Amino acid sequence: MADKESTPYSTRKTLVDARDYGGNDLLIKLNWTVASDANGDRIFMAELPANCQVVDGAISWDALGAATTMAIGDKTSGTRYLAATAVTTAGRTAFPIPRAGMNYRPATADTRVLCVTWGGATPTNGAVIEGWVRVQLGG
Repeated sequence: MADKESTPYSTRKTLVDARDYGGNDLLIKLNWTVASDANGDRIFMAELPANCQVVDGAISWDALGAATTMAIGDKTSGTRYLAATAVTTAGRTAFPIPRAGMNYRPATADTRVLCVTWGGATPTNGAVIEGWVRVQLGG
């Protein structure tokens, strides 16, 4: 198992605060191209602002291979925002945020890192996952 950083995560760890521009919502882009990922790897997709609330999101993916699953969470709960979902063929889904993620406000460094975790099998190299997550700022 390895931890990897997506480009949006590694280049934009400090996000613009939408409140500075008259809003409370912030849309965060998610993007990852599989490159030698393995079952159990975590991909750090974005760093969430402290005390925000994940409201919703959506993600799409290329065919990632037989028996492959993807979950979305953080460093302490890998399924906080999306339970393990089969990604064997190309598809997309909205985040049906599970009970554990509803009204949750990440405050610590580990709970603020939005992660994709691979399960079941090794995902196909070159496959892409893209999407967005919308958070409400405030605390």
